[in-house]
Amino acid sequence: MYPGLGIFCLMILCLADAIIKRSRSKRGGINGDGIHRSGVLLPVSNKSILPLIILSVLYTLFAITNVVSLNDKVLFTVPIPKFIRSIGEIFRASGRFFWLPYYLLLTLLFVSISRAAINYWLKAALFVCILLIQFYDIRPLLSSRQMTYGAYRVPLDNRFEKLITASAGVTMYPPFEASYASSLDYQDFCFLAANAKKPINTGYVARLDNKAMKLYRDSLDNALSSAELDPNVLYITDSAHLRHFTLAIESHSADIGSAGSYFFIVAKQSSRFKPINALFTADTGAYTRASKIIGSKTLFRAAAFPDTAVRSKINYNVEGVISKGKAVIVNGWAFLDSTTDNTGDSIFLSLMSEQYSYIAPAQRFLRPDLTQHFKKKFLDNAGFSSILFSDSVARGVYKLGIIIKDKDGNTFYQDAGAKVNVGQEAANLPLKVDKLPAEMNILVGIDLFKEDALKVSIGGWAAFDGQSYLESVTTLVMTGESGSYLLAVEPVLRPDVTRSRSGKLNLDSSGFNVSIVKKSLPPGEYRLGIMIDDKKQNKKGIVFFNKSINTKSP
Repeated sequence: MYPGLGIFCLMILCLADAIIKRSRSKRGGINGDGIHRSGVLLPVSNKSILPLIILSVLYTLFAITNVVSLNDKVLFTVPIPKFIRSIGEIFRASGRFFWLPYYLLLTLLFVSISRAAINYWLKAALFVCILLIQFYDIRPLLSSRQMTYGAYRVPLDNRFEKLITASAGVTMYPPFEASYASSLDYQDFCFLAANAKKPINTGYVARLDNKAMKLYRDSLDNALSSAELDPNVLYITDSAHLRHFTLAIESHSADIGSAGSYFFIVAKQSSRFKPINALFTADTGAYTRASKIIGSKTLFRAAAFPDTAVRSKINYNVEGVISKGKAVIVNGWAFLDSTTDNTGDSIFLSLMSEQYSYIAPAQRFLRPDLTQHFKKKFLDNAGFSSILFSDSVARGVYKLGIIIKDKDGNTFYQDAGAKVNVGQEAANLPLKVDKLPAEMNILVGIDLFKEDALKVSIGGWAAFDGQSYLESVTTLVMTGESGSYLLAVEPVLRPDVTRSRSGKLNLDSSGFNVSIVKKSLPPGEYRLGIMIDDKKQNKKGIVFFNKSINTKSP
């Protein structure tokens, strides 16, 4: 709200003029409406403007706020009732409320000078001088931008324009960010996407839907952690976030190229990008650079089960477990309940069956929120986000466990309550049924729908509306001309769904993944739906969602 040096000079002149008028009024008086015959005074005697004066005072107090600061230093805070603070937070920035007093003050200054008892040309010269002083004072604002004219060329590798044009859309990771490899470079990618008329998942808007953004981000994270890349989409990230594509890169299910600190990634052998495939094959060093950034593969290795004779409770939460091919993706956190500082403690993940046991070190993921939540000295190292490869693990079903080795060398074990299927996918054949249960109010979120000539992969979550997902079984429903079929799904932990609905219901177990082998169904078109069997409530129902598949030969 800085008015400028010219306006400050005008204030001084008006103040001097008011002092002169005051001295004259004592000798000659003023008329009844508050206007001196030779100029203008603040007409406080005019009751019609009293509401405006009161409103301006209130706006000024609200704009100042209860936090008093000098530049970036907070001097002191005046305590105010919580309900007033809550009302104020609605408007986010209180300074904007000074615009009314600000413009009233400017109006008063101009009116006062215009009615001053001085020569007309002197007034004009005065206003010109004030204007010149004002322009001189704000000249840095007028000349700092150095605007240029002509065609704009983005400061990006020219390959990006070809890649974006060939794609059906651009997915920046992480989404909704302003800066990736350089400051505000989102604008350059948005410029290219706009020119090519392609959607992109970043940009600048005045108001954000934080809930929808979080749902999208969680859905994208789940897809990337499973290496489920959309074959029509161009993925762009920087070296700092490349680890989120680890499984796609290590499993060779993606083509990757690089340009400076940027990496561009597409699904392996995507037909959409075939005309420009040379952009990837010519960049032979991209995979090497990516491997150095994400590090070497972390493998489960056969090991004797460690001695866990020392007992101590492990606080933990496994937020997601996905077994895909030879990779096991596990996210969560764990720490010893007896510790206040887990510096020096190591976390391992284990796979155990009756015959075999395997151990791999967990890849740490900083979680400062745990230190704050549990009110401990330091638990930042308790988080883990691991992609572990089971190249040397025998096929079978294993119990997932958490092992913590403290700084003194003691080891502790905790069953994580999840199972991991390692090896070839178990046969999952549709079961034909004569009758389906009634349709009910079931919420469904489909995060993944990927179809090729042989199979369809679906991922998402489902739950009865208004109730927690406990002791329930989710099944995929397919119905067509040849009848109705049920297909078992793979359960997936989805605590993000619980968080997205304010944590009022427990929907952690509502996630699922399933693959439909097309030749396992009679030729035809099938509507897809979800059936939930709630064992606890003795409740079973289905809902169809807006997807279908066609198993007829092309």
